[in-house]
Amino acid sequence: MQSEPLLTSCFADYTIKSQESMAKILHFIADSSYIIAKDGSDLDQAIADQIKAKIDELIASDNKLELIQIDAIQLCNIFDEQGRDEKAYYTSKIDEEKILCAKYGEMIDIVYEPMVLSFRELGQYKIYSFDKRLLLQLPTARDPTQFAKNRLADLQQQLLVHSNSQWKNFNVESVAQISQYCRTTPFAQIQEITDKLSAEQLDKIEAYILSQFPNKRVIGIAGPSSSGKTTLSIPLKERLIKKGYDYIIIAIDDYYHHRPEMYHLPDGTIDFEDIRSFTSCRKDQETDQWREDTRQTL
Repeated sequence: MQSEPLLTSCFADYTIKSQESMAKILHFIADSSYIIAKDGSDLDQAIADQIKAKIDELIASDNKLELIQIDAIQLCNIFDEQGRDEKAYYTSKIDEEKILCAKYGEMIDIVYEPMVLSFRELGQYKIYSFDKRLLLQLPTARDPTQFAKNRLADLQQQLLVHSNSQWKNFNVESVAQISQYCRTTPFAQIQEITDKLSAEQLDKIEAYILSQFPNKRVIGIAGPSSSGKTTLSIPLKERLIKKGYDYIIIAIDDYYHHRPEMYHLPDGTIDFEDIRSFTSCRKDQETDQWREDTRQTL
């Protein structure tokens, strides 16, 4: 009989703790990739135990999230230094003076305003249940550029439908224009639209979690960059707290799904159940460490 799936990852040593009511939201950056293994026996037991111990350690940690503003060019340079492929996604933001970001440890992630949740039906999401944990897998685009364009088009359409007359000529050609609109129009008005669009979808997700997984401790939200993971996790966390549930939300950024060294499904997405996705990246990390050690000894 197979055990419940295990959430496994080459964990980066970064956790975040936001202020006040969002005190227990954890964010794992997938610069090391991650997989889902249906059968725990597929993993070396020592690795599985180490992963479980790391999760427990992070749950008990008290690190903090910082909201900061970073120059766009500087941000792209940081992405380059970290080996992230996201620079191309954000070239449209270079004209902006500052970009709102979340900083935790040495890692940076962009916070979009407003980040409208364009969830259609909960059925689009893959639901994984494992030892006191739950993973919601957001749809992953084969082409990140097309994903961004579709997201912007969807955002524009929703704003037109739900907004008043002054928004009728609102046109979006880049993510940058969304943030610019936030700074040049009353934010409260934008927030009202965002809340209205996302509330009904959050209702569905919240009800599903509480009815199907009331005893889970950790909720993982996985998806490509800019898919709304963090935007979903914050209000979802607050809703669950009000219901008396002390959940921990983990947002997993799978921007590495495009990398050639990762093992993919026929549709281009990562095979989360393939142990090679874990070991290949682990080997890359060991190689990088060997190079660094060699450099320091020269």
